[in-house]
Amino acid sequence: MKRLPYFALFLSLHVFNVSVAVAAASLPIAPVSALFYPNEVSLTVEGKLTPQDIPGHGRGLKVVLPPQASRETFSVTVDDVPANSFYWLEQKSRAKDSLRKNRVGNTTVYSVPTLEQENDPARREMLAAIASLQEEADKIEASLQSTETRIALWQSTQAREKDLSPDQLIQLDTAFSQHLPELLEARAKGTRTSQEIQSRLKRMEEELAEYDESRVQHIVIIPFEGPAEKSVLARYSYIMPGSCQTAYRLTAYPATGILDIEQDAFLLQTSGVTWKDVDIFISTTRRDTALRPSVFTPWLISHATKDEAPSVPAARTYSPRDQAATVSERTVDMKMLSRNEPAAEEKGTFRLWSLGKRTIDSNVTVNLPLAKDQYKARYYYTLQPSLNAKGFLTADLSLDKALELPLGKARFFVDNVAIGEQPLSINGNKATLFFGTDPQVTATMRDVKRSSGEQGFLSKEQTLSWHWEITVRNTRSRSIDVAVQDPLPDAHDTAIKVTVESKPKPETATTTAQLGQAKVYAWNFSLQPGEVKVIDHKVQVSAPADKQINPGRQR
Repeated sequence: MKRLPYFALFLSLHVFNVSVAVAAASLPIAPVSALFYPNEVSLTVEGKLTPQDIPGHGRGLKVVLPPQASRETFSVTVDDVPANSFYWLEQKSRAKDSLRKNRVGNTTVYSVPTLEQENDPARREMLAAIASLQEEADKIEASLQSTETRIALWQSTQAREKDLSPDQLIQLDTAFSQHLPELLEARAKGTRTSQEIQSRLKRMEEELAEYDESRVQHIVIIPFEGPAEKSVLARYSYIMPGSCQTAYRLTAYPATGILDIEQDAFLLQTSGVTWKDVDIFISTTRRDTALRPSVFTPWLISHATKDEAPSVPAARTYSPRDQAATVSERTVDMKMLSRNEPAAEEKGTFRLWSLGKRTIDSNVTVNLPLAKDQYKARYYYTLQPSLNAKGFLTADLSLDKALELPLGKARFFVDNVAIGEQPLSINGNKATLFFGTDPQVTATMRDVKRSSGEQGFLSKEQTLSWHWEITVRNTRSRSIDVAVQDPLPDAHDTAIKVTVESKPKPETATTTAQLGQAKVYAWNFSLQPGEVKVIDHKVQVSAPADKQINPGRQR
């Protein structure tokens, strides 16, 4: 039987089921507000709906959600009254299993859930590519059938060889050697080409099926028996994938003690439609934030005989869901918070930004400025001469009110000159920030003496000693504060004694979390323009002679 062209079959055969017919010519309603979390967005939609007959399901209000919408987060009110119930209409799937079921000959017939998908440019392009490849497959198959017919003709001639004379046999043999090898070669080549095309067709059909599957809309029906001519106000919300990435620009002005922090938000929505004049909100917390602390495993100390292994209590296990329960119940009145200019409002455990009404295109990252704040900072230079001779410009923030900056990429500037970028997060009223090295502020460490040995002829004690000279220079034209740091030796054995003699005498301190919270000796002082200051630093370690000392530092 002669096959119809692939594309003609597609246009002529559309398969619908009841629920899909209900969905025809329906699109999701654009939201009135959107609350962005770092990895998703919560949408609120308002619209007038009229009751309609749902084949096989009575009367109700139909709501269409985009393919990416999360069903579990859907909630709805009708005329400001929560809906008692709602149910989902399941659309006809067009996954790979459906593709195998809906075939006519070698041609795939696709179900079409909505008229809008027929007008999808990307889908039309995929269909055109499949139709073109199918035409090529048809030509190859026709050529193969012709070749097979010619081969069969020559093979039938061989069956009549007994009726031929010797001369005719010689002529037939010559013709065979001329034509049959060419036909067999053409059949083999055509078969390989046909297999390659069929493989490509299968991949393209699967890609189209996946494309369609990703765009199947969610349809929810809210039972409602009102008259068809009277509309009602439906307000519903749901969550879908999206993103809100925070970015910062930090500009240090050491001469004036000023620190500028600019905060931007990069928003992305993938609904497939443009959101026009939508109230935009940003939350500084993730929706899956843990609701309660973790559970301690009991610390049990027990004893056992030498022949028994001590019992170890099994660690208590619990589901992450216990800890990270959803907080979607945390409702926020968006209308009350909407403003024309970006503004932050502090909630119980998070901060909510209101950006006013915005227009956001689909699949386009939008950069929206949030805030630009100016702070007073104490600037000084952190120097670690045992690791780096250059000083690092450091800014200490000490605020009256806690500052909350969620994790994001930050660009660092000094006097409006770019220095570099790294992740940034601040949560509290204190913070230490680093703005790169300054070659005009240095600290060099010189070995004056290193020694080791035993004290006395029959001594039972051994010693290790270090003696350094640290030279700190300020070649800038203004006075600066410096914090010179060197690791604090920490003996983990009471038999080991550590003695430190330094001029000037250092303080003991702990570095910031960024620097590993290490214990250090710290010398804090000021340097005038061009001033040089020398630190004399001596460390001696003594231990019993029968101990092997690990100095913990290169000697």
